Amino acid sequence: MPEEPCLQLDPPTRRRLTLVKQLYRRGLHLSDRHRTKSDHTLSVIVFDFAIETALKTATSALDPDRKPSTTFEGVLQQCDELFADKEWGKVPDRLNINYVHGLRNNAQHHAQHPSESLIDECRIYTRDFLEHLVQRVWNISLSFVHTAELVSNARAKEHLLRSEGCLERGELEDAVKYAAAGLQVVLDRAPSALAGPDFPSSACAIRVEEADGKARSSKQLLETVRALRNTGLRIWLGLDANRHERFRGLAGSAVSSLGGEIQWFRRPNAEALTPENAEWVVSYCVETALELEERTKQVGDLLSL
Repeated sequence: MPEEPCLQLDPPTRRRLTLVKQLYRRGLHLSDRHRTKSDHTLSVIVFDFAIETALKTATSALDPDRKPSTTFEGVLQQCDELFADKEWGKVPDRLNINYVHGLRNNAQHHAQHPSESLIDECRIYTRDFLEHLVQRVWNISLSFVHTAELVSNARAKEHLLRSEGCLERGELEDAVKYAAAGLQVVLDRAPSALAGPDFPSSACAIRVEEADGKARSSKQLLETVRALRNTGLRIWLGLDANRHERFRGLAGSAVSSLGGEIQWFRRPNAEALTPENAEWVVSYCVETALELEERTKQVGDLLSL
């Protein structure tokens, strides 16, 4: 195998690899132990889709004039042939990705729900294959492909890209802080018509008039209205309540100013951050930001009719 890669990572290829990583992360979310059996079955299908998309990306990069096959076996054979032309041997982890594809066929065509151990294998095999393929063809780590590049909002993208960079360097607190801030930017842009206008951040209570005409300040009422508004937004925008609660428990809340400063609040008794749960937070924030941007756009289109 040549010591130096012969392929440059051009913008179209980087975008395809970003999609591959997004699919892999979606598979991770669906394979979470707290999800349903149907989600677990979908995770195997998504993992297989990520593998096939990566193979097609490599095929197109190695031979832009070749049209990728429409079948998994055909794409794998094409990639093998192109690897042989470069004297790179065969596609890495061939047995493992065929194993994942077989589980996918069982799940999709025979309605067989995979066990937790099989899902764990799919997760590991997919991760290892994607890492090995990207290193073999472009001599980079998959960690340098940032899914946050797909986020449209410039300020949210800046925070989320910084978060992914912090995660790579092992700066877990900064990774979680910037991820939460990036997602909050997108959440703040949700149409106010869906759940009513939000209160200014400086508001600390609602003025209540009693039956005798006297007025008093109620912090509890403000918190109740805010909670109702947030619940309405989560329902309308399709946020999974359990996952969002887990995210809040790990990441707390973070608000960024226009000057770039971030106010970060996290419970003193919150679960300690580890590389695993910090990666989960970053992945959740990026994936949720992408979903919310798409749904907000759809809602905006409906409101403009």
